[in-house]
Amino acid sequence: GIQVSQSLRIKNMNTKLGELEKKINYTFHDKTLLELALTHPSHNEHDQAKPDNQRMEFLGDSILSAILTEALYLNFPDEDEGALSRKRAVFIRGISLANIGKDLRIDKFIKMSSSELIQHGNKRNSTLEDTIEAIIGSIFLDGGMDEAKECVLRWFGDLSEKLLTEQPNYNPKGQLQE
Repeated sequence: GIQVSQSLRIKNMNTKLGELEKKINYTFHDKTLLELALTHPSHNEHDQAKPDNQRMEFLGDSILSAILTEALYLNFPDEDEGALSRKRAVFIRGISLANIGKDLRIDKFIKMSSSELIQHGNKRNSTLEDTIEAIIGSIFLDGGMDEAKECVLRWFGDLSEKLLTEQPNYNPKGQLQE
C-alpha cells in the first residue's frame, strides 16, 4: 500500500515536472534541482531543516542579471552604462518576471503550504518572480550558463521590441516621487 502510493506520487511528480520542462523548453539532467526551484519557503514550514528555493533564487537573480547585462551590452553598442542600467531595470523588475511566470503557467507547479495555496499565494507576482529566478538558478546549475542564457533570452523574446513597449511605462524615480 504505502510503497504503491509513494511510487504513484513520484510518477505523478515526474509527469508534472515533464510538463513544466516542455513549457520552459529545458530538460533537466537532475530533476531534484527543478523540484527545489519550485519549493516555496512555506512548503516546509513545519520542517525548517528541509531546503526551499531561496538560495536558488539568490543564484538565479545574479545569473539573470549577467545574462541581461551581456545581451543589452551587445544589442546596444552606442549606449552608456546609465542607459544600459535603465534598460536592464525594465527586465529585472518583478512585473516582467511575474509575466514570464504567468506565460509559462508556473503557478500550477509551485509547491507551497495549503494555507498559502488557499490564499492563491502561487499566483502572487512576488512568488512568480522568485520562482522564475530560482528556475534560472536551477537551469544554470544543471546545464551551465549557455543553457540558462538560451532559456532566459527565449522567455524574454526580442529585447529591443520589449523595451519599446515597456520602457515608457517604467520610471522608478517618478514612481518614487509619487
